[in-house]
Amino acid sequence: MARLEQLTEYLFTHPGSSMSLDSDTPGFYIDAGGSATAVFRHPIRTGQILLLFADLVPRDKSQDFLTGTPTDFVFESRKGSLAVHMVIHGSDLKVRVKPARAGEEMMIGGRGLSSDSALTRPAPPPPPTSADTPRPNLMAIIAQLPEQRVSHLHLTPDHHAFARVDGQVRALSELGPFTASEIREAVLSLAPQAQREQLGKKPAFEFSHVSKDAVFHVRGQLGREGLSVVVRALPKAVPTPASLGLPDDFLQVLRGGGLWVVAGGAGQGTSTTVASLVQAALEARPMTVCTLESPIDYVLEARCGLVRQLEVGAHVPSFAAALDESRRDDDDLVVVGQLDDAQTLAAALTLADRGRLVLGVLHARTAMNAVQKLVDLSQGKPAALASVLRGVFAQSLVPNVNQGRSLCWELLPGSDVVKAFVRDGVLGTLPTLFTRTADQSLMQLLVRGEIELEVALACARDRGWFEEQLARVAHPRAA
Repeated sequence: MARLEQLTEYLFTHPGSSMSLDSDTPGFYIDAGGSATAVFRHPIRTGQILLLFADLVPRDKSQDFLTGTPTDFVFESRKGSLAVHMVIHGSDLKVRVKPARAGEEMMIGGRGLSSDSALTRPAPPPPPTSADTPRPNLMAIIAQLPEQRVSHLHLTPDHHAFARVDGQVRALSELGPFTASEIREAVLSLAPQAQREQLGKKPAFEFSHVSKDAVFHVRGQLGREGLSVVVRALPKAVPTPASLGLPDDFLQVLRGGGLWVVAGGAGQGTSTTVASLVQAALEARPMTVCTLESPIDYVLEARCGLVRQLEVGAHVPSFAAALDESRRDDDDLVVVGQLDDAQTLAAALTLADRGRLVLGVLHARTAMNAVQKLVDLSQGKPAALASVLRGVFAQSLVPNVNQGRSLCWELLPGSDVVKAFVRDGVLGTLPTLFTRTADQSLMQLLVRGEIELEVALACARDRGWFEEQLARVAHPRAA
């Protein structure tokens, strides 16, 4: 919204002017005398225009807009009311904006629209024929993913779209099928210049696009069906630790040196947990942070300190190489998006051994799986791992009663006893040393009414222990 405010300020400082934004043009301010001034230095694409205005389209008009119906509305900016006309056809988007004043006309597509009549009561479009029936626009759909709680959108030529909502894949029969050219145009609208030039020259590609409200990860793959694309959507606002259900005192782990590991399976929210912790730390005290990600998930804000976010492939060649370079930097905290190979882990252990705090993400379902994987990756040097290990936090997301998912977590602290067992390879005793187990977390969620009993029993790892605790809760005197 702040970006749009800057663009439309011109309209109030130049009476009688309007702003015209069309796909693949730099956009123009049209003064009262008809002279034109470019809005941007370079042509802008459909996706860039859409991400400026998508949140402003009234909900009762959004579906009509997606299917190509011309849409008119008025919104309030800091300077005053602005009348907006938007129409999308295929991959082309046209937007006209001018101050909304009663009695004035707004020229749209060569015809006049009165701001007090046509803008509030748009004339119905002519009935479409089978040849030109408007189709939902992919860029409009992608822009609305975060507010629809869609984490991933899957697109394959000549198929309907599929979406992952709260961990479950759903067919979106009302969206599509999309042609290969429509999918390609949507990707081009989001891609940075370097990726646009490479699109089609390589069988696979990946990039991030940051809008004013969201971060989109786009991964494409050329296959037998053509170009298939997966778009992952993340809200730009970083959630707080409390909103995720993280323990109240967990933020204290981001002090001192050593290695902390956040473990979880794919799609279980580990990236969100790490971003939440780091953002909260940056708001709590002065510190310098370097994040190594592939790709960048959340855009962090340095409130009390400094933060550098580096993307593997775009800014650094690999996690291991970036960790080696960070030894020369003055960072209080280094975040590693993936600790899943021996070279990266070795570099992280070296950095932690020098007194730096390293927070790494490891793909493992449980804390015990994570410790076993760390020992295996240490390649016969468990002593180096044990000497710096601060703890392992493992998490999963379980279906809750609100049609969403709740955080279930467990914590294995890096106590002296735990370190000794890791060093000596005696891992079978570690489950008795957990500060909190996943089953205890499930029990708390159940008692609070966040999850159903069937879900808790299905997710419990020690069903006998869980049923015993249920009996104690139900019959405290008998227990």
